[in-house]
Amino acid sequence: MAHSIRNLFVFITLILILAIHISADTYIYEDTIYGDEVWDLNGSPYIIKGTVFIEDSASFTIDPGVIIYCSTYTCINNKGYFFADGAIFNGDTSRISLEIGSTGIITNCDFYYVSFICWGICSLSVTNSSFVHFWNVFMLMHGATPVIENNLYSIPDRTGIRLHGLNAGINWHLPKYEIPYSSVYINLRDDSSNILSFDPGVIINFGVMSKISIGTGDSLNLSNATLIGCNRTHLSIRDGAEGYIDDCDIYAVPIECRSISSFSITRNYFSNVSKAIFLGNETEPTINGNTFENNEYAIYINNSFPSNVSITDNYFYGNKIGLFNAQVGYDIKAENNWWGSSSGPQHVDNPAGTGDSIIGEVDYTPWLSTTDVIEIDDPIIPKEFELLQNYPNPFNNETKIEFVLQHKSHVKLEIHNILGQTVRTLVDEELSRGRKYIIWDGTNVNGNVVASGTYFYKIKADNFVESRKMQLVK
Repeated sequence: MAHSIRNLFVFITLILILAIHISADTYIYEDTIYGDEVWDLNGSPYIIKGTVFIEDSASFTIDPGVIIYCSTYTCINNKGYFFADGAIFNGDTSRISLEIGSTGIITNCDFYYVSFICWGICSLSVTNSSFVHFWNVFMLMHGATPVIENNLYSIPDRTGIRLHGLNAGINWHLPKYEIPYSSVYINLRDDSSNILSFDPGVIINFGVMSKISIGTGDSLNLSNATLIGCNRTHLSIRDGAEGYIDDCDIYAVPIECRSISSFSITRNYFSNVSKAIFLGNETEPTINGNTFENNEYAIYINNSFPSNVSITDNYFYGNKIGLFNAQVGYDIKAENNWWGSSSGPQHVDNPAGTGDSIIGEVDYTPWLSTTDVIEIDDPIIPKEFELLQNYPNPFNNETKIEFVLQHKSHVKLEIHNILGQTVRTLVDEELSRGRKYIIWDGTNVNGNVVASGTYFYKIKADNFVESRKMQLVK
């Protein structure tokens, strides 16, 4: 009996010792890793009181389930290889720092008050992780372009991704990039000839008070992207910045232009923006071939402004104000734009207009005929034939049909009903190479308005044949 009681006492003692060992905190006041080191559950939680330095060629791995508490500003400084899968990081406005040439692979981790800073070109991948309470969750310096995908972000204390081009001549090319839901702050106003570009197809989510700002000596090259904004977000191009925004879908993100000339905003779709394009301070961008739909102001012109801005071949539809010129004495020219109606915009000199309104001194012309083929000024040489989706679609009055010719060709563009019968031939002539459009006003060959329903438009140009479907709704 006594022997059994003793064995039970020893067993309980061993359990208590093991429990104490498992639950004991591991304090790291400062550590330099030169070889291979692994933090596992046996030492968890780890409390970093100083900085863990990972030297060149060293490897530092944090196992799944390990809890890290960081009480310093820079808790981990990586020059070698850093791996974490399924770990939990709790910080105090702390950061994980990656030096030039280092590698970090982070996945399935949770970060509280912990962010990342990359000091240059390094190999960082952060995927399938969550960030709660952060300040500049990713600060990317000197051209760092990490892989950041499928992460969750909540309760930001300031910005999401912050770029700083502190070196001259950096080409910041961000791949299909995930901008945190919270916000993005990209500021290249350093007079350092940096270029910011994104892969085609990127989706950029702007959070509250987030922005992209491109300034003196820098360039933005953005094409085939989707921009989604919310309260007090904007994209700012100013102080001599150059580049283009082309063929993008832009929702609730105002484009602010100040003191620029060599910048083009072309073939984009703007919707639900307070001021889709804001122009001020002697700004002369090219605004060509865009579609503005359901904005409060499509184009808002403020401050001193030259009269030679190019506002041509744009499509205005359902905006509260299509074009607002706040300056007295500057007669803005807006030529060959579609104002939602062939009769032109609502204006003091055109009271019969039924399209989007114009306010201020504007010398405008609508598209003069729905049967004219309009040339779109596009510096890009087309490499193939293309028929684009009509816009708007569905439509209840007129719609725009755009196509691209690889070379000079005889073009035939027809409208067919669901029975395959030709309703109207819009184009049957030889046209030069380039991007073009034509408006169909919903009438047949006799000039009569056709019934609501599904229609097809078909193009033939040399050996190129393609058709698309559209919906007419009365």
